[in-house]
Amino acid sequence: MSAAIACQTDRPAAPILPRIRAHGADVVMREGRPVLQNVSKIGSILLEEVKARRDDLIAELTTDAGIIVPCSRCGTPSHPFLAIINPDLWQCDTCLPADPNDQAAEAIERQAIIAEGKPSEPVLIAMPVSWADASLVPTAGARCRNCKGNGWWCERDQPRGWRCSTCHPGDHLPADRRRDVVT
Repeated sequence: MSAAIACQTDRPAAPILPRIRAHGADVVMREGRPVLQNVSKIGSILLEEVKARRDDLIAELTTDAGIIVPCSRCGTPSHPFLAIINPDLWQCDTCLPADPNDQAAEAIERQAIIAEGKPSEPVLIAMPVSWADASLVPTAGARCRNCKGNGWWCERDQPRGWRCSTCHPGDHLPADRRRDVVT
């Protein structure tokens, strides 16, 4: 169970994070906002204090954080992380496409590189687990960002988009009603 913390105050900072963790709860940052995890483990008095001291909590979290990684594409340093999975693959907001359909530009680039004469060396590109634009067919080297798989499927008639075969198996459809691609 988690609860978003929305209230603000101008009170001076005091260490509240250790008290939250001592109760068996934790706080993570999501989209720039602190979010309590296991909120049922802390009492209502502490919860009210946490809500009232949101800015202090953010300051504690960012002071606590110390992991800074460079963007895997442009080298821009990240904001401080408490923890990060796959730091070598982290991309800044500028380099990471916000819309899955922005992958079309990368697919065109990949096709251009392949056409230049190195078809035996596919350009590996991390694709989203699924995307709605069925006209954006996965090309050689396309890998799922989640599982690193290279199998994709979409409906043959009235396609609604591509999905990773491992993360979202299409076995609910017969093979003649499904289009499968391995990259």
